[in-house]
Amino acid sequence: MVFDRLRGMTPAERAAVANRLSTECERIALIGIRSEHPNLSAADERLLLLTRKYGRSIAKVASGRAATTNSVG
Repeated sequence: MVFDRLRGMTPAERAAVANRLSTECERIALIGIRSEHPNLSAADERLLLLTRKYGRSIAKVASGRAATTNSVG
């Protein structure tokens, strides 16, 4: 059923659905991070999210700093 609906969509419509799903997954992940680490700054929340999604080395390059066990890991 879902795949039939997706097949009937234009590429732009499918991209919009994928974007909404990705945004929602990120929102839910941030809720979990805030629950686990209630005292993190917003910047450290984003850094931890990047680290979980892409690994420490990519998060370091993307953010210009690295998540460490002491700070946000």
